[in-house]
Amino acid sequence: MCGSMSPNAASATDRFAGYTALVLAHEPDGPAGQVGVRLEQRGFTVHTHVITSDYDNPQDFEPWPDLSDYDLVLPMGSVRSLTRKDEADWLEAEIADLAAAHDAGTPILGVCFGGQLITEALGGSIEPAPSATIGWRPIGDGRDGPNPAGPGPWMHWHHDRMVPPEGVDVLAETDEAVQIIRSGTTVGTQFHPEVDVAHIAEWGNGAPQEYLDEHGIDFPAVLAEVAENEARNIEQCAAFVDWYLDTVAFPEAAVTGGAESNSNGSTTEESAMGFKVVVDYEMCEGNAMCLDVAPEVFDLDDEDVVVLLTDSPGEALREKVASAVERCPKQALSISES
Repeated sequence: MCGSMSPNAASATDRFAGYTALVLAHEPDGPAGQVGVRLEQRGFTVHTHVITSDYDNPQDFEPWPDLSDYDLVLPMGSVRSLTRKDEADWLEAEIADLAAAHDAGTPILGVCFGGQLITEALGGSIEPAPSATIGWRPIGDGRDGPNPAGPGPWMHWHHDRMVPPEGVDVLAETDEAVQIIRSGTTVGTQFHPEVDVAHIAEWGNGAPQEYLDEHGIDFPAVLAEVAENEARNIEQCAAFVDWYLDTVAFPEAAVTGGAESNSNGSTTEESAMGFKVVVDYEMCEGNAMCLDVAPEVFDLDDEDVVVLLTDSPGEALREKVASAVERCPKQALSISES
């Protein structure tokens, strides 16, 4: 876990000071990786609980803490499959605890197997994928909204796929699988935003050679591809975590600070000095990515044209607006310093 700080990390470091996150690592090589790095950059104290340490004896597990003791819960990946729950009796208990945490309003961000656990906790199911997906692949918009993570490509390593229930939004997908689901403050991914070279190297070191041979995996080539994508992935992972924290899990924390806040989330002092948002309407195609990133600033009218709720949002929202500018596919947004 050796990430570099994102450009705007310093200004955001103490926003979540005092917040705690619990990482449910199902095996020793399944920590939060770059997701955890970004959480710590944003001020979180991250606790990692390793559920099983013996790959050959998954029934031997360490019970996890009470999820309600944490501000954020992150169930991560696993070598296990929810199509074979008999391998680990504790899986049903974890699903039940995640369902209770969701019902209680505790924010949950699950990755790959963690996203699949969330799917079942929300009333959905898991099925084997037509084939294993391993490597870097782009992801597209989902049937219920634009893709908040960006196209990537993102790292995939999965054999199963999510079948979310009715009422759960699908925000991103590929031809093979649903990639991002959301219900309230609960979000699950099928892809792996958290990876870096050290993370994937641990996976390879623990993978039996017969597994690699069975799936035609040239692991040195996989690791080289991760190295090529690592710097870019650290940045896109940070942006994805920021979207989750500021738009989904804790939107109120993104706009409050030490000074009195006004209706658009900026302080009186910030509004007086800050910056302005500029929209090039000849370039804008109403992609709505900016709305997902900074709903306090952007909206769409009835003709799917971007509307500025304020052109001077204040410093509290600078990071979110900068992310919207960076992710606009038509480069129709810019910041003007005032």
